[in-house]
Amino acid sequence: MGSVQHSHILELQLMNRWSIVTYKSMSTPIANDEYMWQTKVPAMSLEHDFLLNGLFAITAFEVATSYERDRHCYVNAGISYQTLAVSSFRNELPNIQPDSFEAMLCFSLMLMVLALASAKFSSEGNDSGSVDMVQNMLTHFELLRGCAVVMESQPTFIEQSPYIRRLKRFSELPQLPLNAAVDAAISKLSETNELRVASTVADSYERRLEQVAFWKACKTAILMLRECWVKCADVNYKGYALAWLNMAGEDYVKAIKANDDIALLTLMYWGVLAETLGQDIWWARGFGCLLVDQISTLRFDDNIQAPGKELVLSAWKLIQESSATRATA
Repeated sequence: MGSVQHSHILELQLMNRWSIVTYKSMSTPIANDEYMWQTKVPAMSLEHDFLLNGLFAITAFEVATSYERDRHCYVNAGISYQTLAVSSFRNELPNIQPDSFEAMLCFSLMLMVLALASAKFSSEGNDSGSVDMVQNMLTHFELLRGCAVVMESQPTFIEQSPYIRRLKRFSELPQLPLNAAVDAAISKLSETNELRVASTVADSYERRLEQVAFWKACKTAILMLRECWVKCADVNYKGYALAWLNMAGEDYVKAIKANDDIALLTLMYWGVLAETLGQDIWWARGFGCLLVDQISTLRFDDNIQAPGKELVLSAWKLIQESSATRATA
């Protein structure tokens, strides 16, 4: 009985925290959607377990970020609620109905926040350091893609969604000047990707075919990464950065799964972007540093050549500059 009572008290606390503080980290100020996240989402969550547990999970992770006291308990609660939410969401996906569309849309927007938060906290709490942050992200991405495919088959639902109607298209977002060091790094990424095809002239036909496919996928991913850097640095549009992996496309995800060096280096620089956003949003804080560390350590430390080495060093320098800026803010 005591355990059940404790669970109810925790959930009341988390719902209260969501309605006062946490919802702000899901809202997009320019869309004027605070009412939806503060009031409508909690109301919808009472009818959809996946949304309720997702709300609890995000709030528990946010509390764990904000307060050192009982941090471990909140992290464990967040992971447990996330597991329940994802399981319930998977069960709902094959049979999306008009009355659940809005709730599923909101949860799909929560998914990548959960991916970043859970990967970060799991990594912190794992003594062996073996948590695969890249795989964690891809798992959430594939669930998100599954949701997108279902929703795209119901265009009427999307057109009628009050939330979607409030959002600007990514192509319409204003741009800010790009940091010179970031510009140089992304240009180097692009240059390295362009050189890959010429470097495989002596390889087998199958190998060259694979490299051409990866070249095309990474070219798109790098172009979209540059756009994210110039558009998502504005705090009003920070949430759009979470859509980068989706914009990069499934062929790029295949390149990541194949451990393609340039695909992983590109992902690393999305991690750097996430770290810079961490100055303003809790779910990105520390994630980029961990992602850069894991990719550079597991993939490049023992087998790194220029310009890969140069790109890794540049990524770390940008991470350090971001941390220094946050420390003095």
